[in-house]
Order: sequence, then structure tokens, then C-alpha cells
Amino acid sequence: MTSDFLKFSKQSLKNTSSSVKKLTLVSGNQSADLDSVVSSILYSYFHHLNTSRSAQDNSKKQDTSTEEIVIPLINIPSEDLCLRKDVEFVLKSVDIDFENLLFLNDLVKDTTNTNDTSLINKFPLIDLVLVDHNVPQGASLQYFIKKNNIKIKSIIDHHVDEKSFTDANPRIIKTVGSNTSLVLNYWNSVLNFKTCQGLSFYNDLQNCLFALSPILIDTACLSARVEKDDTEAFELIKSLNSKINTTEINKWYGLINDAKSDYEGLSVRDILRKDYKVFQYKSSSDSKTYKIGISSMSKPIGYLLTEFKDSQVLENLKQWQSENSLDFVTIMASYTDSNDKFKRDLAFFTDKSLSPSSSSDELVDKAIKFLNKDLDLVTTELLNDNSFKITNSNEFFKIYNQKNLKASRKLVAPLLKNFIESI
Repeated sequence: MTSDFLKFSKQSLKNTSSSVKKLTLVSGNQSADLDSVVSSILYSYFHHLNTSRSAQDNSKKQDTSTEEIVIPLINIPSEDLCLRKDVEFVLKSVDIDFENLLFLNDLVKDTTNTNDTSLINKFPLIDLVLVDHNVPQGASLQYFIKKNNIKIKSIIDHHVDEKSFTDANPRIIKTVGSNTSLVLNYWNSVLNFKTCQGLSFYNDLQNCLFALSPILIDTACLSARVEKDDTEAFELIKSLNSKINTTEINKWYGLINDAKSDYEGLSVRDILRKDYKVFQYKSSSDSKTYKIGISSMSKPIGYLLTEFKDSQVLENLKQWQSENSLDFVTIMASYTDSNDKFKRDLAFFTDKSLSPSSSSDELVDKAIKFLNKDLDLVTTELLNDNSFKITNSNEFFKIYNQKNLKASRKLVAPLLKNFIESI
């Protein structure tokens, strides 16, 4: 199903002919987590199927599949996919060859070189579909959109609506546990999966589990953050294949969760970039732009302190801040403890000598106080318990338990935006 489609799309991309009129890229967000990747693949597959079906319905004689290429764009360099072991595991489960995926480094080789347009010159028209975000993320996409080479065609997302690209169609932005739920429900409304001619992916149990994967992970197997659309999408896929049962669902959820929590072989830097997003917000008082990086991890932040030396942790945090020109680094951790209780940690780091802001420690301190009202932050003794030593007066490192367990990065990022705009 999806593996054959991806192979066809990638080959079509490489063997572009004059008959190809348009390229449609379907991009997830810059974290390239399971929800983003599966959303982009499923949207691309259903879009391609719908285009082919429309051509048949209109009795067109030419093969319109050669007139438009639609392909998911994985919004990271290809070398970073190996850090996302859950994503790799799920892709391999349906025999997807990573060589048939399109990554940022396939789209453009050098974002600083204005002459390097790679794929762009091949196509007179390029559309971009955003899934799992509603404003383009990543330097490459932002660069091309600014140059008017790419048009935002459609948006399906479950983050805070940033009120951009209001002419996108469809433009679906709703609060749900998993963005994949919105993708499935939208395309079911267009195609009607049960009656759609040529749609047979659901005959294979593993294909169905592939489609359900982000929904299960993002809702903790339908036990948390479940909205109506999540339930609707889950029941839809379940109704398409009689082999889907509680045993299969629980087994599959456990396997993905194990892969997601597998940090073996990952360095501190790997952990920081494994699930990373960068945000830029402008102060309302002086119009200064602040750059904040948020790395998410599925283990307690204490894992960093016990698995690596103090010097390794600090040096990597400093390098990460410098490499990305951040005012400060934020780490969000969500995990299940030894008593099977869900918990969240939140950490902040900055080195004043590296920050674009000369008083970044004061900035972070104010941010913590601002966030505390919504996140209910409690200071931990992790740094003291582990005899963690900060000897440089420029360095600021704080770790908290976050008692508001509902506040994921989707909620924390907008809070940081509100904070920056308030200073």
C-alpha cells in the first residue's frame, strides 16, 4: 500500500518529465515525530488516490498521475531519522524503504546558497500541505516560501491556530490528541473508505496498525487527551478490519512505546535533537526577537544526570545553545515512573556568554515565574542529589517537576510566546 506508493512517488520525482506540471509536498512539523510522519504519509497516499479517482470519474484518457507528483516531506535531514526509533519501527512494520522518503536534504542541499534550488527548478508549480503544524517550520521551507516558490495549499493541524494562510483548503485546526485522527477523518469524508474503489489498505492488519500508531501513542492507548475525532478515527479503522482487537492494540502500543523509550546509544546531543522544535517570538516593548529551543524526551531529565558526566551534559547544552543561536534551552520530559504514574519534568539552561541576550539568566528566571502560574512547577533536588556542579557563573540550569500533566509542548510553546510578548 503506502510502500508501493512511496516508491512510485520517489521514482517519479527522480525521473521528472515535461508532462509533470505540479509537485505537492506534504510536510509534518520540524520535530518529525510519529504523528507528523504518519500524518504526512497518509495524507499523501489519500491525496494521490483521490487525484487518480477524479481522473477516472472524469473519463480522462491521459494518465494524470504523471501530471502531479505528491510526496510526503519528512521535515528533518535524513541522518536524523535514526534518532527516532519509534518512527523507524513503525515505518519498517509496513516495509517502507527509507530511500523512498523525501527529506530536507533532498529538497535543498544548502539553505545558505540562493542558487541551490535542487528540486525547485524542475517544477513550474509547487504546493505545500502542512500537517501537524499550521505555519511552516524549518529554514528550508521558510526560505522557499519567502521567495514565493511554494504555495500553502492545505492545512490539517491540532496546535494553536496562528491565523495564517486562511485561504488554505481544507484548513482544519482542531484540538485533538493526534493529528493523524484529523487526517483520517478528513479523507474518509472525501473518499468514504468503506466504498472507495481502489482503496484496499485496510485489508492488511499491519496497515491498519500503522494508521493507528500515532493515535495510540498520543492518547496513551486511548486513556488520555482523547477527543471526539480521536475516537471517531479509531473506530473507523477498527471497523475496516475484523482482526483489530484489544489484544492486538495493546501489543502494538507496547512495542511502539518500547521503541520510543529506547535511548541506547544516544549521546546528549542526540537526545537534544531527537525531538526538537525552535520558536522565535518578538517582544512587544522593543520588537526584539527571542529564539527558544524546546527539546522533548520520553525519559525523566534525571536520566541525563545519571547516564552522562556533568561536564558532558553542560558542554552539550552549551554547544546546542551556541549552534542554534538560542537565548535559552528548554527540555520537556514526559514519562511513566516506576509506579506506573505519568509525570512531566521541565528544565531550563542558558549560558549568558553564548546567548544573544546579555542577561539571559534573568530572562529565564522571569520565564519560569510566568510559566509557573499555568504549569505548577516544583523545584527538584536532582542537581543537588547528583552532586551536579556548575562552576561557571555564566551558566544557569534549573530542573522542575511539572504538576500540570496536561501541558505538553503544544501548550508550553504558546505560553512562552505570551511571556516574550509581555516583556
